[in-house]
Amino acid sequence: MDVLEQVAERIKSARGIFVFIGSGLSAASGVPLYRDEEGKYIHPEVLPYTQRKTFDEDPARMLAWYNQKRASLDRVWPNGAHYALAKLAAFKPCVFATQNVDGLLEQALEHEDVDAEVLRLHGSLRISRCDACKTRDYSNAEWGLENRCQRCGELLRPDVVWFGEPLPRGLVDAATEALLESSVCLIVGSSGLVFPAAELPSYASERGLYVVEVNTHESHFSADADVFLKGPAEEVLPALNEAIGLL
Repeated sequence: MDVLEQVAERIKSARGIFVFIGSGLSAASGVPLYRDEEGKYIHPEVLPYTQRKTFDEDPARMLAWYNQKRASLDRVWPNGAHYALAKLAAFKPCVFATQNVDGLLEQALEHEDVDAEVLRLHGSLRISRCDACKTRDYSNAEWGLENRCQRCGELLRPDVVWFGEPLPRGLVDAATEALLESSVCLIVGSSGLVFPAAELPSYASERGLYVVEVNTHESHFSADADVFLKGPAEEVLPALNEAIGLL
């Protein structure tokens, strides 16, 4: 039995799968990666736009950049890895804890008519949020100093988590609970360097889950993984589904 078949058998017998997702899942869709194999930022010029302090100092500049970022999502689509995860979720109960803000996994799940829980640990670029009262806005209106919350009148911003902001406590609790109810943890395309989200797969290993990592290179998680499947997600995940017997 080769490694892929071994993983397939564990998934077949799993009571549930906790899937932890990083930017490698969307790379084949054309969404830029943040880090290289050594963990260094590929595009350091974007770093200011990941920081809460930039929004505080110059909200107009920050919001203009995010308008361009959101517009770029209109030119990308789910790839084979997204659809493979959707098919996996139709086969076994899956909870997805994603660090991605592109919404491509949700599109694939909708396309495959699969109902699965997606915990957006770092939020979504496709949603707005009031910076004061936290009310969400789904109108897709452009962000800017004139775009205000209809409830309290304060500034609307992308519903994402910037460095310098905490993860929503409820999301962390929900992810931890889902992890504890699973017997397999599948890590896809994450460097394991963004905390506190990256603590979740490490906790899975501590709790005795069967941990499988899919990545093009070793990461912070690799030493604790039971199996490392090397390769791009859009190749490895469809091959894994084939080994499971999913068409």
